[in-house]
Amino acid sequence: VAPLLQKENDEINKIAQPMMQAIHNAVETIRVEKKMDVVLDDPYTIRAADANSKIENITNEVISRLKK
Repeated sequence: VAPLLQKENDEINKIAQPMMQAIHNAVETIRVEKKMDVVLDDPYTIRAADANSKIENITNEVISRLKK
């Protein structure tokens, strides 16, 4: 059973890894262009932030980049 699970995981990774890399690249490009210090994918990870921090949702920009 373990070899079959490993093979399944390997096949999933062949598909998922390039997709995840493309998402990372799009997010990183937008982060640099907008001169952002940090990009979070889970808003619940923020425990404390400066009151003057700018919050911006870049989801639509990332999707647009991925569609090109």
